[in-house]
Amino acid sequence: MSEVTKIEHSKLKLTHIALLILAASVIGGFVAIAIALFLQTVHLVQDIFHVTPLHQLPEGGGARHWSLPLILGGGGLVVGLLCYYIMPGRANKGMMHVLEADLLNDNKVSMREGFGVGLLSAISIGFGASVGRYGPSVHMGAALGSLLASFSPLKDSRRTLFASGIAAAISASFNAPLAGILFAHEVILRKFSIKTFIPIAVSSVAGSATAQLLDVHIKGVPVAMTGLSHYWYEYLFFAILGLLSGVVTVIFMRSLMWSVPRLQGLPIDSRIRPALGGVVLGVIGMQFPHVLGLGAEVATHAAIFQQLPLTLLLTLLALKMVTTPLSLGAGFSGGVFGPALFIGAMLGAAFAGVIDQYANLPISPLSLYALVGMGGVISPILGAPISTILTIFEITTDYEATTAILMGVACAHVVTHRFFGHSLFERQLAGRGIDLLKR
Repeated sequence: MSEVTKIEHSKLKLTHIALLILAASVIGGFVAIAIALFLQTVHLVQDIFHVTPLHQLPEGGGARHWSLPLILGGGGLVVGLLCYYIMPGRANKGMMHVLEADLLNDNKVSMREGFGVGLLSAISIGFGASVGRYGPSVHMGAALGSLLASFSPLKDSRRTLFASGIAAAISASFNAPLAGILFAHEVILRKFSIKTFIPIAVSSVAGSATAQLLDVHIKGVPVAMTGLSHYWYEYLFFAILGLLSGVVTVIFMRSLMWSVPRLQGLPIDSRIRPALGGVVLGVIGMQFPHVLGLGAEVATHAAIFQQLPLTLLLTLLALKMVTTPLSLGAGFSGGVFGPALFIGAMLGAAFAGVIDQYANLPISPLSLYALVGMGGVISPILGAPISTILTIFEITTDYEATTAILMGVACAHVVTHRFFGHSLFERQLAGRGIDLLKR
């Protein structure tokens, strides 16, 4: 190769890198905007159909609760009809399908699928389904990354742009750019390389910065609420909580794996099945609206900030493990990340409440235990322990709290690895004949 040819080749390579970085930054910004619109839609649906927001309804029923079965039943009918007529294959899609697109479909997620998931999930959550908003955000991020790769001269970097959209979705949702970068490498690419790291990092930072401008991310937990107070014996408590988190996570994942396909396989028209599920959810919500829709996010924060009694924490934990499989099996659209946050927060706060009442030992704030429980439940479901720990660190900005979460996450994985094997999404893919570990 002549010297002139080498120079021209170098210029082309630099041009490609510059275009890739530009595309990644554009993806990050648009993903944050898409998430902002998604959240606006959720709130709009709730404001239209719930005269009193779910998080303002007290537990135990009352005059303001009687309409919940009708509202969720009607919302289910809307979701069922929209899913039937706008979604590819007339079926809901989830995180498993994002991973499947990465493995089998050349990293292609259509805009119809990505934003169909976003619309259906926003409607589902707004009406009150017991599902999360983070999975749909990842789906939209993957769709935007795939779209830009299709309409740019960067088709050979499709997988990098695909992962960039997902990194931006995590970063924008949690204001956690480092966790977004790591999640894309740990869960999607499953390897690290400098060629992919740079554009993914740019996209993640752009997503976080845009999300802050639009105020769409999770608000951080103050350091004073999570600080570790007593080192030596509390690490034993964190380890026990991690083991309990693993047990609860195995039950939750097995419940999803067992109940969702069976509910979807019932001989009921898929257009009306969500309506029937919505009625059941509404009946549950008449007593405990905390587990439904946006009420679940408020209840999660209430657990973190020590505002719920022990019996209610345990009740909500059990109900969430029922209502999320019911919602997804009935045909509502959404993710499991939000419900996992909820379950972990309830478990951790309840565990700390028991110690506080019966052990007669000074311990750190209950909020720290709630965060350890959240990490212990989320991490095995995603199969992303490092990303989980880093996400919570970026949310709390508390190093000592992160060491407690590290202990809980490690012990939770001991249990889930023994009794479930892999992450929830790996097991779902395995059920479709796809071995993620061999790819």
